[in-house]
Amino acid sequence: MIRRVIGLVGSFAIVVSAALAQGGPEPTLSTLAGHDAIPAGAESNAALVVTMPEGWHVNSNEPLEKFLIKTELKIEDNDALEVLGITYGEPETKKFGFSDEPMSVYEGEFLIGITVRAFDGATAGTHELTGTLRYQACDDTSCYAPKTVPVTMALEVAAASYTPTASNDARLKTLSFAMAKEDVAPTPIVFGGEGKGENVSGEVVREFDGVRHGESIRLALNLDIAEPFHVNGHKPLDKRTKATVWTLGLPEGFTASDFAYPEAAVKTFSFQEEPLAVYDGTITIGSIVDVGDVPPGEYIFRGELNYQACDDKICLMPVVESFEFPVRVLGDDDEPVRLAKAEVFDAIAFTGEYTAPQADSGDTVAEEVDAGEWETLLPEFAVLAQASGYMPVDDFTAFIDGAESGEGYSQGGQFDDKSIWFVFLITIVGGLALNLTPCVLPVIPINLAIIGAGVQGMKEGSTRSRGFALGGVYGLGIAIVFGGLGLIVVLGLASFGAINANWWFSAGIAALFIVLALAMFDFIVIDFSKFQNKLGLQQSKGSFAFAFIMGSISALLAGACVAPVLIAVLLYSQDLYAKGSVVGIILPFMLGLGMALPWPFAGAGMGFLPKPGMWMVRIKQAMGVFILGFALYYGWLGFNQFSNVYLVDEEAVLASAQQADEDGWIASLGDGLELAKAENKPVLIDFWATWCKACLKMNKSTLKDETVKDRLEGYVKIKYQAELPDEAPHKDVLAYFDQFVGLPHYAILKPE
Repeated sequence: MIRRVIGLVGSFAIVVSAALAQGGPEPTLSTLAGHDAIPAGAESNAALVVTMPEGWHVNSNEPLEKFLIKTELKIEDNDALEVLGITYGEPETKKFGFSDEPMSVYEGEFLIGITVRAFDGATAGTHELTGTLRYQACDDTSCYAPKTVPVTMALEVAAASYTPTASNDARLKTLSFAMAKEDVAPTPIVFGGEGKGENVSGEVVREFDGVRHGESIRLALNLDIAEPFHVNGHKPLDKRTKATVWTLGLPEGFTASDFAYPEAAVKTFSFQEEPLAVYDGTITIGSIVDVGDVPPGEYIFRGELNYQACDDKICLMPVVESFEFPVRVLGDDDEPVRLAKAEVFDAIAFTGEYTAPQADSGDTVAEEVDAGEWETLLPEFAVLAQASGYMPVDDFTAFIDGAESGEGYSQGGQFDDKSIWFVFLITIVGGLALNLTPCVLPVIPINLAIIGAGVQGMKEGSTRSRGFALGGVYGLGIAIVFGGLGLIVVLGLASFGAINANWWFSAGIAALFIVLALAMFDFIVIDFSKFQNKLGLQQSKGSFAFAFIMGSISALLAGACVAPVLIAVLLYSQDLYAKGSVVGIILPFMLGLGMALPWPFAGAGMGFLPKPGMWMVRIKQAMGVFILGFALYYGWLGFNQFSNVYLVDEEAVLASAQQADEDGWIASLGDGLELAKAENKPVLIDFWATWCKACLKMNKSTLKDETVKDRLEGYVKIKYQAELPDEAPHKDVLAYFDQFVGLPHYAILKPE
């Protein structure tokens, strides 16, 4: 180790002392062309042949020690030729008298290759490329000061129709020209994951391998749309269709200044009489990114592509595909190299008139990206209150009041101003009424006889008290099953609230209720009680365990009469709990308890139960009307949920969210939480998305109200764009807030 240090110090001393010397040997330079001429629009290779005098060498383009001066060629484009890449030959590794350590060097004759392209329409004739060669000449004992010498390379250009003749000089084969052309390969992307269909694929192309600060770099998104699919154009003719939009989430210091979309084709399809503006086949979307005063390094750009794929008969669900790709910021002395696929930019019509939509910005340098930043910061805050959906000014200020007072906030619905005992009472009464339905009342004597209770039990010698107990255990089985279903839905299904907020879920419930209502009017027959006799449990008559099991089973087999009320209570309970009311956990059990109340008395042989008759048909029909009302409610809810997602002006929502910057809203969750922690301020997080119609209404009304603005003075206000609530990272963030049921969602936090 000591020997290595002494060697390095000695080498450095020799280099520094020799730097004062003047003159030194100069190499002989010549040009070796890969073809006798380059047709206009075509590419070719060439090489600068460098010959050092005998006994002298220069460092390679990648010296083994950082303090050594590398050999570097720089060539400028001219009006006929552009340089696509520069590649260096393989160096030698040798030891010299002034250093114990080996060095990477060129000596004698060596080549530096260039890849060039003749512009379309370039004039035929000889064209000179000019540039510089920087090097440091050394012999076995000392090195001269670095020098920069001018370089001129003359190449022939021919007409586009000319067939060139390749050089047979073997020296050209020692260079790997392809490496220079593919220095930074395009980023391949496959859009459409599992369940979406791989109907669109593509790649991101950079014009150069890097860009200096204060300059701009052009990017292209090449898309290949598989047959027979197409996607909607960027400016659809039908406002109801999903536009194709490319957005960029850029690190701090970068700005997207232009997006250029190709012209869409206007076509007519079988699913719609009116023509549509669409893209199909292969298309290219261009972007220009301006680079501010940022340090050199590799930065990660985040891209998002919004699109909807359709064929001639059907359209798939709209999707948002996310992808990342690196862009390198060069130092002041680094020269950008134009890449092999850069010709794609020749066909992009950049106008400068389009203002780019910005996705949520990411972190800066790739090595510093911390995707889990919010996971570290959120636990340092207490969640004071949460709410969802559109909220008028009075409700929103009440939400703030509840958070600040420590009482929280509940969106429990029409029972918010009622006592918990009132809610329990009406639920128990509802459960009690279920016993009067034709699916339950006629089979009560039968079930009592099966378990050894009731009038039949009295005849067989059972005591009244034992019959009361058997009926009570039977009813307890009903209550436990209903309560267990409630716990599973309310607590066990963490994503049930998000599922309940989907239009297809509400539409499914509406359809189910329509089927159940038809059963109430006897258009169809739904009767699960017939399965009770197939369970083989009758042999245990008189057993409390048997009574409990039969009660549990009867709760599940009660049929069409019980299902609508049970489903409605389960949905309402989950909604109550998601909005902060613990009553939601107990309501299903209360419903089962109400249904269980008559069973102990019936088991004791008391004949107070009404006799089945025509009045039950009327109750059944009345319940059918009641169930239809539920179906209409959930149908209306599903339509609103559908329109809030698919019939919303996404550009208007995006514009309203961007205008919120004027009122001091912050787009980054991590930045907002850090600011709140540093200044010890409360936080309001508004979770939104471009497909959320209620978000637009909130942005334009409640959040613009002066009363609300005054109340939010002193808050750090964060607008978090949760565009894909079912996918990471949005899913992970929203999962932290246990009362989330849909967008918009609001949370007030306080630093702990």
